[in-house]
Amino acid sequence: MNHETRKPRAIAIAATRTRDAERARLRHVSIVCLYAASALAALAFGLLG
Repeated sequence: MNHETRKPRAIAIAATRTRDAERARLRHVSIVCLYAASALAALAFGLLG
C-alpha cells in the first residue's frame, strides 16, 4: 500500500470509528431513557395503587 492510498483509507477508518462511537452513544442514551421511563411508570402505578 503506497502513501496515496494509505491516507484516504485512514480517513475512512477514522470516520467509521466516529460513526460507530456515535451510534453506540445514541444506543446507550436510548437504553437509559427507556429504563428511566419504565421506572417512572412503575412508580406511578405503585403510587396509584
